[in-house]
Amino acid sequence: MTKHFTLITGGSGGHVFPAIALYEELESKGYAAHIIVDHRGRHYVPDSVQNVTEVPIHRIFPPFGKLFYPLSLMLAFLRCLLLFIVKRPKAVVGFGGYTTVPGMTAAKLLFIPIILHEGNSFLGQANRFLQPWAKKIALSFKKTDFVQHNDATVTGLPLRKSIRDNIVQYTPPSEESTLNILVIGGSQGAGIFARLIPDAVRLLPKYKQKRLHIRQQCRVENEETAKIAYEDLDCTIEMKPFFDDMPKEYNQAHLVISRSGSSSLFELAAFKMPAILIPFAASAEGDQAKNAALFHEKDACWLFAEREVNTAQIENILSEVLEKPDILMQKSKNMAKMYVANSSKKLADLVVST
Repeated sequence: MTKHFTLITGGSGGHVFPAIALYEELESKGYAAHIIVDHRGRHYVPDSVQNVTEVPIHRIFPPFGKLFYPLSLMLAFLRCLLLFIVKRPKAVVGFGGYTTVPGMTAAKLLFIPIILHEGNSFLGQANRFLQPWAKKIALSFKKTDFVQHNDATVTGLPLRKSIRDNIVQYTPPSEESTLNILVIGGSQGAGIFARLIPDAVRLLPKYKQKRLHIRQQCRVENEETAKIAYEDLDCTIEMKPFFDDMPKEYNQAHLVISRSGSSSLFELAAFKMPAILIPFAASAEGDQAKNAALFHEKDACWLFAEREVNTAQIENILSEVLEKPDILMQKSKNMAKMYVANSSKKLADLVVST
């Protein structure tokens, strides 16, 4: 009989993408896998993942939130309980986020082994709450705060097969060639980049502007503002609300300007990609800033706080790397050291051995 494993994930890309990576790895090994996700994370799940259940968890703001949010948690618990009774998974794997709590409570009630994966450099609130119930904990960072468990293993953050299978060797630009810049906002977007990047480019002399080719992720509501900001500049600019082929984007880029969600960071590390990181200031418990700080400690990136970054700082970096592209090569080498190889396999092996 085929062993079955259930994966429960929160609603952000940083929660969902590692779950998809584990799903792919388990399926490739001949096991049956199933993903449980809420309405926020459902649109990140590709059609190739056929076994997926959306649970009815909705955060509703006052005055109705105090009534309906607990009710939605109870409905999610009952949905998971019935699902586990039918499927009897060998283990349930949680990837953080409040969506995992009802499902893990159901697993605990049915004596199903619980495994937690933490994508950040500290255990998030849900994983801290669930930690006493976990049989094993898988970590993305060697240095992870709030871990109080006897069986915690560094597996790294699993990357989807579409990412892992399309990595090419990083090559910096020459001193005279075009500098390809990729600007991405992560799953939560980055309206600040629509103003910050063109204003920084404007500070460069025209001959340096002409050497820039920028591909920028830009939300629809920010697109008009960004277009106006770039109008009088001599760089080449392409804007899209979403990039369908991220490996292609990474492989064409020389420098990435990005948020610092855990999935984005480990993708950058996999592609050995130099990056300017500006963590999302409102991220949960400051996770993006804390994650990025570990990369910055190893000189793998440039790092600026969202509320403190200014155009002159970005312009200085662009000007410097245009003149001395070897700087990018050194950042690339340092970024590569942050990557944990075979993370999907390591996590799958840990799960299967439970």
